[in-house]
Amino acid sequence: MKRIIATLAVIMFMTLLVPMDAYAQEITSVTADGTCGEIAVTVAAANLTEGCWDVKLDLPGRIETPDGEWQSAFYYRKSALCWPENSSATLNIRPDSREAVVRGTAKLRLGSKIIEKDFELQQSCPPSPEPLPDFLILVIVFGIVLIFGWLITWWRKEQVRNERSPFSICF
Repeated sequence: MKRIIATLAVIMFMTLLVPMDAYAQEITSVTADGTCGEIAVTVAAANLTEGCWDVKLDLPGRIETPDGEWQSAFYYRKSALCWPENSSATLNIRPDSREAVVRGTAKLRLGSKIIEKDFELQQSCPPSPEPLPDFLILVIVFGIVLIFGWLITWWRKEQVRNERSPFSICF
């Protein structure tokens, strides 16, 4: 009997030594393909519970739905990753930011189980053109008002001159 108890104690002790990380459910990588505007983000995972997981990307921008429409990226795509058939899901996104680095969070959800991982997107967007200064806009608007004012005045003078002309009856 003592031998059985000792064997059970050794088995239990050995079980505690086995690393539990080998069975940890995790997002292994979040990779992006694209330069600016439209980017394909692939979320890969390992050791998931069997089933179809929802994939959510928390970052400012828009995400493409399976039917080709775009919606806020703070929503998720339902059942995008079905384990064990596939270990990754690719989502097409349009970030709102033109920054070189966009930070976000990838989340997988199955029922109440949520796994998340922070990630960064690298973009190489051309610089946006500088807006016109307010003073220049005012000068342009003032110039347009002056030109239209001059045209209206000229047109009125022509109307008055044509009314006084002896030939205005003929034409």
